[in-house]
Order: sequence, then C-alpha cells, then structure tokens
Amino acid sequence: SVKMFLDQKYNLSQPPAAVQGCHRVLVIGVGGSLDILSAHAVAVHWASKCPLESSPTFLFGQADLTTNPQGLDHVAGCLYSRPKNGDFTNHKRVEFVMERDNEGCPLLFRLPDLYGKGPEVTFPANEAALHEGFRALKVDCIVAVDVGGDVLTGGKRCHNPLMSQDVQIAQAVSTYCVQHGLPHFLCVLGLGADGESSTEALEQAVTMRMAAGTYLGWFDA
Repeated sequence: SVKMFLDQKYNLSQPPAAVQGCHRVLVIGVGGSLDILSAHAVAVHWASKCPLESSPTFLFGQADLTTNPQGLDHVAGCLYSRPKNGDFTNHKRVEFVMERDNEGCPLLFRLPDLYGKGPEVTFPANEAALHEGFRALKVDCIVAVDVGGDVLTGGKRCHNPLMSQDVQIAQAVSTYCVQHGLPHFLCVLGLGADGESSTEALEQAVTMRMAAGTYLGWFDA
C-alpha cells in the first residue's frame, strides 16, 4: 500500500494554481514549534516562486494551546500578531526569535483553555475562535501544515482522534474554507517522522483520502 501512495507524485516546487490565483494566503502550523518552522518554510518557498507582480501575500503562523500571548497584539478571536517593537530575545520558544515580517507574522492562534472538556465542547469553541481570526486576516486560501502526520490520525496520545489539537485545527480550516468557497490544502511533512502515529494508522488515513479523491500525492521537500 505504501507503493500505491508513492505512485502518485505531486509537484510542490511551485504553489498550486489555486494558491497562485489568491491575494492573501495563510500557511498555518497546526501544532508546535516544528509546525511553525515548516509553515514558514512553505510560505517563504512559495513566495519565492511567484512572479513579483502577481504574487499573493503569504502569511504564516501557528495554532497552540500553551503559548503565553503576553506582549503580542490581540487582533481578533484567538489571533495575535507580533508587535513592531516587541522584545522577545529572552523567550525560549523558537517562534519568538523568528524575525517579524510586515504583516506581523509569525502569527499566533492561541486556542481557548478548555482542559478536560470533550470534543463536543472543544471543537466548536476552537472553530469559532479560529474562524474569527481567519476573517480578520481577510485570507482567501489556507494551507495547514503538520510534521509527522498525526493531523491525519489523531496520534497515539489521543484515545479519541477528535480530541487531537492538530485534527481540530485542520477541520476548522476545512469548515471555514468550505463555508466561504475558498481553496485549502493540508501539507504533511515527513510522514511518520515524529513517531506519533503507527504505520498502519497512517496507511489507513491516506488510503481513505485516496478513496475520497482528496489525496494529491507525495512530494520532495
């Protein structure tokens, strides 16, 4: 079954045509620091491949449940941007030492504190908070980025995949874009690399997406 996945290659050296036709593209890491670094890499790479006269504005950021937003500018919902004169030199998280761009990126979508609540509570709350942030950014395309692939399975640490932060973020991206008729993509870097999902679970998840016609293929990073 792995060979079946590899038979379908997708060229991501250039942004997909649906992305190139947009004005404001958000690339959002669905989890921790590896995901924000990967989202930044995707945004920078794609921006470099678009003609300057017609290139979309690429925004990048991450969704997170533990980051303290103190010192950041609140925009809307759970969305925070980097202030022009903020000093984060003593901050230990890698995203805080990344250089700020003209749009206030890297952006932070700080999810509501709902520890211990079930998905029937956390998902609607996260979805509402994220959607408000997406609207404030006026994006017309969203690319969700995950390292490893637990966004597909929920990971080994969640007994219920719907409790996974990564899964909930990806679903919130999908519902927002479907509601507004916007293109959206899910990009997984290093499938299985973080060991958070079994090979069997990842194969099953990709097979389901192939059957649904939503698997575009694998790509060289």
